[in-house]
Amino acid sequence: MLLGFEDDVARAKAGQAICKSHGAVDLGRGVADAWLRDRYETPYLRDVLMDHGILVDMLETATMWSNLDRLHKALAATIADVAAQTGLRALVMTHVSHCYRDGASLSVTFLARMARGKEIAQWETIKRAATDCIVANGGTVSHHYGVGYEHAAWMSRENGVVGMDALRAAKNALDPNNVMNPGKWLVAESSSVDAAIEYQERFWNLPKEH
Repeated sequence: MLLGFEDDVARAKAGQAICKSHGAVDLGRGVADAWLRDRYETPYLRDVLMDHGILVDMLETATMWSNLDRLHKALAATIADVAAQTGLRALVMTHVSHCYRDGASLSVTFLARMARGKEIAQWETIKRAATDCIVANGGTVSHHYGVGYEHAAWMSRENGVVGMDALRAAKNALDPNNVMNPGKWLVAESSSVDAAIEYQERFWNLPKEH
């Protein structure tokens, strides 16, 4: 685990003392400085890998501390197994990205060789299996950031009209002024699905299916 302190000097020293009492080693500012310098460059590696025929994507979830290890193992195994069923070996990497009093979030990055001509179907198969695994093992499908286009598309397809009507009724009751993530959730079902597919096709630079 890499741990950094951004608090005042006294609190930082107190935190460092606790860490050292548990065997931690002070790495200095180098690691943090490198992260601050390069953190906005790293996401562009995704496009480079895709240009070389590597499927790469990430997903996030969150759960209680008591369930974190179980969810992590199940999710990593599911992604690897589903990829293997298509004859492609996947590399699955996971880290705890955010910690809270009651639980934490898992950020999962996976890579595999693209199934040429079936890239969208390949990605969707892995994403569907991973999402089902998260739900079955007590994780959140929206992580802690809220719900966006891909999750709206997923809910539209999985829940159908009745399920979406129930979610829409709950949102109207709890958020009558539509201030929570406006335009990102409970949009027209067909448009949300199309938006998610268009997003993937644009990023992967793939021809649209007709």
